[in-house]
Amino acid sequence: ERLDQLAPSEADHLVTKALALEKTDAAEAEKVYREALNHDAEHDGARVGLARALFQQDKVDEIETLLDAVSTDGPQGAEAQRILGELKLKNLDAGGDEEELRSKVEADPENAQLRYELGCQLGKSGKHQEGLEMLLSAAELDFTLAGGKVREAMVQIFYSLGADHPLSNEYRSKLARLLY
Repeated sequence: ERLDQLAPSEADHLVTKALALEKTDAAEAEKVYREALNHDAEHDGARVGLARALFQQDKVDEIETLLDAVSTDGPQGAEAQRILGELKLKNLDAGGDEEELRSKVEADPENAQLRYELGCQLGKSGKHQEGLEMLLSAAELDFTLAGGKVREAMVQIFYSLGADHPLSNEYRSKLARLLY
């Protein structure tokens, strides 16, 4: 009985299999993660993996529900927070495509709203440092925007990068100095 408790469960084996599939076939990984959850509905690794596989396929409807039950501690919790950050970042209204927004900012460089929108778009497209810099510049131009929408967008990029990422630490400090 004690050895059974220490040995990997069927859900653990399925999660390992699904993790290998994620890189090549997110749809198949989704199926295997779901099977793992059928064996153990509380398996954090299966929940986080399924959320990742769903995100890769742009099936985002159930991700928040899946990750709500995951503890915020440890590597699974950090990965859950990262995925939720990516999801919220993806849902930010950026107001247009990157090139269009760049042109608008060049034409009106003192417009904090345009800088905010470009910063969101850059963050969504994975250009995190440039996005954070643009968001910070929007905050410097408009203190009201800084404490609301800009702060929220920056926090989502921090989650997306990971709480201990050097960019998260650097820009968290810069935002705190500006706000406080």
